[in-house]
Amino acid sequence: MKRMILALAALAICAPAALAVTRGEAEAIARDATGGADVVRAERDDGVYEVELRGGDARYQVEILDATGAVLEVETSYPSASWGASFELSADDARVAAAKVAPEAADGFAIAGRGDDGSVYEVFYSAEGAVGEITVNAQTGAITRVERYPEAAARGVLSADEVARLVSERQRGAEIVELELEWDDGRYLYEGEATAGGARYSFELDAETGRFIEFGRDD
Repeated sequence: MKRMILALAALAICAPAALAVTRGEAEAIARDATGGADVVRAERDDGVYEVELRGGDARYQVEILDATGAVLEVETSYPSASWGASFELSADDARVAAAKVAPEAADGFAIAGRGDDGSVYEVFYSAEGAVGEITVNAQTGAITRVERYPEAAARGVLSADEVARLVSERQRGAEIVELELEWDDGRYLYEGEATAGGARYSFELDAETGRFIEFGRDD
């Protein structure tokens, strides 16, 4: 009997844990998060379901935690949106444009940059239980991408303004020029770059605690 109990215990340890959320349930959650868009692809990687969907002129990517069904990120992109080649709008203009999609963005943290969408402002917002990022065409004010982080809001992650303060305290006078909120190894991280005195710095910090994981000068 003792040997049988030990054998059963060993099997319990070795057997893979049952997923709390099935692929079908993840697809249903993604459809609900995007207002009923059609699922194109769904796969599971490192504890997260990644579901791609299409609806109208929009393309969506939804990330769902397989253990709980929590929605980590909803990214909405608009492939038909025109690109901008110049910066004709100010950061305040970008916030006004972003606020039409998410009112909380009116007081958001705007970063100017150039990327796949041409000349853009990335407006981060965190207020009243909502966390997200809106990419605004810096020439026309058109919205090219919207990213929402429901689980980050539930966890109370730091705002981009708070991250900027921490970075400036870590390196006096540093200003953030790139910033991303990512889910990695069971937690949200802020990753980005900042400049100060002509030098460029890379950083990574815990989005909930503000603890720096990496901070260094780029050579």
